[in-house]
Amino acid sequence: TAGSGEAVPLFIIARALGRRVLFIESFARVRTPSLTGRALRRFATDTFVQWEPLVSNFPRSRFVGPIFETRAPSAVPPRIRVFLTVGTQTRGFERLVRAMDDLAAARSTDVEFLAQIGTSSFVPRHMKWFRFKPPHEFAATLARSDVVIPHSGAGVIGQALELGQVLHLCEDRIG
Repeated sequence: TAGSGEAVPLFIIARALGRRVLFIESFARVRTPSLTGRALRRFATDTFVQWEPLVSNFPRSRFVGPIFETRAPSAVPPRIRVFLTVGTQTRGFERLVRAMDDLAAARSTDVEFLAQIGTSSFVPRHMKWFRFKPPHEFAATLARSDVVIPHSGAGVIGQALELGQVLHLCEDRIG
């Protein structure tokens, strides 16, 4: 399963039935474990992490590297296109959108910023933005970007890596 709502009861039931269960921490978690990971690691037969900094957070885990296939990024263009995406969650990630808007104001000549702001209540003033796009339009936007800043699920992170984008992962705080 890729959803924590389904994973927790399935893990508990599977272990109660004596089944082997594997937990792979989310690709979106680079430095700190997810709440689901912290809860399920005690039920998992084996735990795998995709980023080395997580090994210290999961006793008995194995580092396996990213499960997505990646391409090498292309040459850096003269004007870099940065794409921020916050996903479709109900949390708006206002602090992140605001911080990127401030950065866009300071770097208006050499960087082109575009943000998918989802449900954010903060509306950018210094960068282009949209709330949501159909999947094929979103994929095209992602493909045109040189740098992707995803604060969303593993799907967009994997999609960006497969396209060869440079990623800057934000996790739960800006810093």
